[in-house]
Amino acid sequence: MSHSQDVEAGDGTTSVVVIAGAFLQAAQRLVKKGLHPNAISKAFGLAVEQVEPILRSIAVPIDIRDKDIMVQNCVTSLSSKIVSSNAEQLAKISVDAVLSIVEYQGQQGRMGPDSAAHTTTSAPLFNADLRRVKIIKQLGAPVEESYLLDEGLALGRQVSHQPKAPTSINDAVIGLIQFCISPPKTDMDSTVTVGTSEDMRRTVERERRYILDICKKIKACGITVLLVQKSILRDALDSMAKFYLAKLNVMVIEEVERDEVPFVCDALGCLPIASLEQLDQLANEIENEKKGVKQETDVGKKNKQRVLGKAKKVEEVTSSHSASYVKFTGVQLEEIEKEKESSTNGVVHTRPRPVCIICCGPNKLLLEEAERSLHDALCVARSLVKQPFLLPGGGACEIELAVRLEELARGVGTLDLKQELSGLDSVCIRAFAESLEAIPLTLAENAGMNPISILTQLRAAHTMGRKTNVSAEDKLAGQRTGINMRRLGVGDMVQLKVVQPLLVTLSAVTLATETVRQILRIDDIVAAR
Repeated sequence: MSHSQDVEAGDGTTSVVVIAGAFLQAAQRLVKKGLHPNAISKAFGLAVEQVEPILRSIAVPIDIRDKDIMVQNCVTSLSSKIVSSNAEQLAKISVDAVLSIVEYQGQQGRMGPDSAAHTTTSAPLFNADLRRVKIIKQLGAPVEESYLLDEGLALGRQVSHQPKAPTSINDAVIGLIQFCISPPKTDMDSTVTVGTSEDMRRTVERERRYILDICKKIKACGITVLLVQKSILRDALDSMAKFYLAKLNVMVIEEVERDEVPFVCDALGCLPIASLEQLDQLANEIENEKKGVKQETDVGKKNKQRVLGKAKKVEEVTSSHSASYVKFTGVQLEEIEKEKESSTNGVVHTRPRPVCIICCGPNKLLLEEAERSLHDALCVARSLVKQPFLLPGGGACEIELAVRLEELARGVGTLDLKQELSGLDSVCIRAFAESLEAIPLTLAENAGMNPISILTQLRAAHTMGRKTNVSAEDKLAGQRTGINMRRLGVGDMVQLKVVQPLLVTLSAVTLATETVRQILRIDDIVAAR
């Protein structure tokens, strides 16, 4: 459940567990009173259906083009981290990274602020795939030296440091191979018997020629920067291969992880070369093109442009703290972008390029913490892109949910239900509403305040916001009242800039409810060893 919350919203992993625990305690009390678990599960399902319209009625819409608001929310999520002193810098990096990978996904009907009428409006739907953001960790440098790589790609790898091996290539042609450049190995049941020194010499010579032929084919394809995928069975690159490639002036980058290959190919506009047969085919196509041999179709030309990537410069960057990485700049993706364009209502949307963040830390602890903080900030920014609404924090939205759901249970609320509530449903929904008070109660206890007193003040303020004889401003202020930690009281969370993304709270309540409903459906447990 906590993992699902992290995947969906990136924040609220603790809140979802607290809410689920409160729901389970409420369900246990109801079961002890004689209510059937299926009836409790049904009523909880009815209650959670009203959560989204209630939250949207108090949500504040934002414009994702307003970076200041998004940075402020990311700073709020980083305020409790070890690297909180660098929160603003990391927040700006995260917001810039997310906004650079935003994808338009059409129009979507969204529920309007009038939750009673369930009005819907058409709004653009955006998404940001965080798999297109790569964080490169650099040990030794201070956290404030972290930055976003504006264009190109960075790999946390070192180039092959053979004698006379290049560490910088201009106008690079990039190829990524997924096979090993090393002497072929025999099968498990096969053996090779060498009886004389001449046989040994011939074996070594054949191995040398085998490796040299592969290196010459790589050079014949025009590749000047070679990426080699990591192999778990044997060395992906033999020392002899490194020697020949260095003599051929080919920069070699080893140990590219298998799960990094899609990201690297997407960023560089190339495709992996999976076998020697594909390398031979590519070399023959390029050779025929140089000879002027007419191709029947343009498949070969198109394939060559896709397989090999191009960049203005590839270099190994070494910082003053001995940390190094490989940097690709000026990557050419024109041919790939043309194929990835999509048209919606006459507007052309191009798939964004992947981006890289260089994350620095003076020691392992701070480096890992900086990486986790960047991930949390990226998730907060993504949540605002997917659902551009903010909710008042400090337990305000949970109290508002509790007050509105209690009104629903009493039959005096303004929410629109698809069916009438029975007496059992009302009892269960009231228990559901009371469970949501676990969040403000926990916040008050952690702040050293009297939880009962604070909860009473919150309920009074939110109940005042539901009255009809008060002004619209007072209603809005009552709905946004939450716990003010600094002054040990309550206040308007929006004015205090204590806000959180709508997606975080909505996902937490939904996931907690679904988990509890699944547990309630368990009717028997079979013990087994």
